[in-house]
Amino acid sequence: MGYISMEMDLSAVRLEQYQELLSATVVMVLGMILSGIFAYRLLADVTEPVSQMVSMIDRIRRGHLDVRIEGKLHGELDTLKNGINAMAISLSEYHLEMQQSIDQATSDLRETLEQLEIQNVELDIAKKHAQEAARVKSEFLANMSHELRTPLNGVIGFTRQMLKTRLTTAQQDYLQTIEKSANNLLTIINDILDFSKLEAGKLLLENIPFDFEDSLDEVMKLLAPMAHEKGLELNLKLDAEVPAGMIGDPLRLQQVLTNLVGNAIKFTESGNIRVTTELKSYNNESIEVRFEVQDTGIGISERQQAQLFQAFRQADASISRRYGGTGLGLVITQKLVKQMGGEIGFTSRLHQGSTFWFSVTLMHTDLPLIQPVDMSGMEEHTLLLIESDEESRKLMTQRLTQTGLHVTAQETLSAPTNLNTSYDAALISVSAKKVPPTEKLLQMAMDAEGQARQVIFCLPTTELAVSERLMQAGVTACFAKPLPIRKLAETLLGDSDKYETVPEQLPVAQNKLPLTVMAVDDNPANLKLISALLSERVENVVTAENGVKAVEQANLHAFDMILMDIQMPEMDGVTASQAIRSSMLNHHTPIIAVTAHAMAGERERLINAGMDDYLTKPIEEPVLEQVLNSWIGDTTDRRQLSSSELTGTKPAEPTSKGSGDIS
Repeated sequence: MGYISMEMDLSAVRLEQYQELLSATVVMVLGMILSGIFAYRLLADVTEPVSQMVSMIDRIRRGHLDVRIEGKLHGELDTLKNGINAMAISLSEYHLEMQQSIDQATSDLRETLEQLEIQNVELDIAKKHAQEAARVKSEFLANMSHELRTPLNGVIGFTRQMLKTRLTTAQQDYLQTIEKSANNLLTIINDILDFSKLEAGKLLLENIPFDFEDSLDEVMKLLAPMAHEKGLELNLKLDAEVPAGMIGDPLRLQQVLTNLVGNAIKFTESGNIRVTTELKSYNNESIEVRFEVQDTGIGISERQQAQLFQAFRQADASISRRYGGTGLGLVITQKLVKQMGGEIGFTSRLHQGSTFWFSVTLMHTDLPLIQPVDMSGMEEHTLLLIESDEESRKLMTQRLTQTGLHVTAQETLSAPTNLNTSYDAALISVSAKKVPPTEKLLQMAMDAEGQARQVIFCLPTTELAVSERLMQAGVTACFAKPLPIRKLAETLLGDSDKYETVPEQLPVAQNKLPLTVMAVDDNPANLKLISALLSERVENVVTAENGVKAVEQANLHAFDMILMDIQMPEMDGVTASQAIRSSMLNHHTPIIAVTAHAMAGERERLINAGMDDYLTKPIEEPVLEQVLNSWIGDTTDRRQLSSSELTGTKPAEPTSKGSGDIS
């Protein structure tokens, strides 16, 4: 077909390319030159000042507050420079002010430390003085306890020994009153010790089973003579829903009631004092019981009420002069009630009497605590109650009705309207407010015999001497007020001897323990009492008037047991015991500490000093028997051991060990 031939020339195109390349190169070079110029200007005007400011800020951060940025900068950089310099100036001024404050605070702190050092020295001195005062106080309480308990040991002990002999009713009552009074004095001593323990927080409560009604009756019997001497009626109202068996601290509960009832008697001139119990709650075994002690005494004004429950304070300054007392009773009562998990309070109006109440939480128990009296036969008996005091008549009727008796209460003994009416017993309660003459009481007994098969009198504790003439006139029994319900039930049911029956001399144990015991005491009365108590229980008793004579006796004779008084002149009990231990005859003889000290830790101190056991004064006969019985098991072994040491032979191994641990 044919072909096409084309010829192209590129020289013009290349020329244009070279021209463009040259133009671009020139433009690029010019741009780089301009960029370099602008970069130089930027470095000189911005970067270097910024770097300088960064460096200055870093120096300021490190604490060089005196540095500043110099020179004139452009625009905002100059504003920033001025701000940094102003900040540095402010920081410098603040640092200077702070340094001055620190210097001032350091100076003040140095002065404070010097003052604290002086105060620490003063506190250390005060602490030593307080410790010394506490030591002196404890020593004083211990010595006071010893000095008071020592004569009380003789009073209570010999009173109990006299009560073992044949006595008339009046003599027996007088001795019982002496014993109760001595126990009351012992209670005051314990109050002082309790106050010291309560202040130190070292008083511990017991949790033991006790009979609720019996514990309250003991308080009423103890305080009845004080009330009857003032012509006051003392009555107890028991809630029938309160169980008989309780678990708690009966002694502390009795202590609280004794304080409150004692105060009520002290500040009441006429009228009645009533103790009431009420069951507040019963949750499983936990029981909350509320007690009230109501009197018709002088009352307390609102201004004086604020001073109660304070140690050594009375509502009125004249009260202590008129009625006596230290003012510790209510303080101890309040602390004891709080420790027993309860609360205490009172209501009172001047000249209208007072009512003190408290509640405690106890535990219930079904264990038999005292020998029960079968009250089932009481429902078959009818009783004529004669009581002139209306409140006492009402409360006695309530308690007697709770036993099942059919009670007819009258104010006076009147002639029977129905000749066929005959009661099983007539109970004539003589009011403590106005006691009739003896002839009238005898006439009342004769009139009552026409209406009842048995005539029973309930007399104030101040009139018990009349009981002998009443018994001779044919009265079945005479009781002391408040009315003992158990004794009345035993009399009606025929399970009790007559009240006038004089107790035969208590038989001394026919089989005395085959022991030789030495009693050591520097007090003649106490030594005589301990000797009498031991003579009833062991075959041989040796006495020593002091520690020196005790050591002399121990070097001459072998003893099965030694009762050692602790606080004695010439040689105390601990030193004498150590000397006796060094003798061959009594190297293994048990030595029982007998002391009137009752402070906490005394028993542990004596045991650590080498004593084998511990007895407190006044000596309780059951505790003494327990100590004797607990160590009699080692008598044979100790004798064999002592004999073997003397002969140089080896003894046989003991087969028994006395407990030697009496709480």
